[in-house]
Amino acid sequence: MSQPTPVDPFERSVDAFVSVSHLVEEPGLARLYMYVLRNGPVTADEVVDALDASPWGTPVHLEHLEAIGVVVRDEAASPPTYTAEPVSLRLEADGEPYLITPTFVGGVARMDEDEAVRSFVADHGYGRLAVALASAVRSIRAGTSNRPRELAEAVENESLADSLYDLAAEYRDVDPYFETL
Repeated sequence: MSQPTPVDPFERSVDAFVSVSHLVEEPGLARLYMYVLRNGPVTADEVVDALDASPWGTPVHLEHLEAIGVVVRDEAASPPTYTAEPVSLRLEADGEPYLITPTFVGGVARMDEDEAVRSFVADHGYGRLAVALASAVRSIRAGTSNRPRELAEAVENESLADSLYDLAAEYRDVDPYFETL
């Protein structure tokens, strides 16, 4: 069950932080969220089939995503369907604003299925993943047709750089904040 939308800006910010934290903490949840964001409205059975997920665990995970405010369940549909709300969290470092969006969550989701991304985050952290994805996004927005050298240097692995570039390109049409990253 969804909680009411907070009116206070600080409350909304804290809720956004908690929602993103849940998604980053569990790559499987991030993967589920990204599937619903890309394909919604979807039923729990469609999620199970598409992600080869557990028919028992998927409804529980969808309820969890609903509880943290990133998925909305439509009870009027039969069976109920789910849609996802695009996450957005603004951070500030050294006086510069940064935005955590579905593109970053998609990078975290890749950890669930891509050993290179999982190892990269284990070795370098989520911050470096965000930097690498931001480099890919800048390249795509600039119209560069292939991965930039700075991305390959940031991740020190050409295959991983290609994967992150492709991931960023994949989420361009899903992430409503893509053009502002």
